[in-house]
Amino acid sequence: MLLAAPGKIVFRFHARDLHLVVGPGKDGKPVRFRVLLDGNAPLEDRGGDVRGRGNGSVKQYRLDRLTKSSFLILAYRRSRLRLDDSK
Repeated sequence: MLLAAPGKIVFRFHARDLHLVVGPGKDGKPVRFRVLLDGNAPLEDRGGDVRGRGNGSVKQYRLDRLTKSSFLILAYRRSRLRLDDSK
């Protein structure tokens, strides 16, 4: 659990999709984030809530789809989520 930005969360997972419940800062202001998949921008493997280079922002609490792999998952993958200061 990450309670404040800046900070990061690292996941090791074996699944096609990676979802996470995220929300704004304590002051209610949006929080920017960047997600990496196996150390790189997710590009075509990004989830619906993430742009191609891995950037996004959170304005309200919700379940965000961070990644969606376009191929059969045969090995564990690693995802890193970095939250930036509120803006």
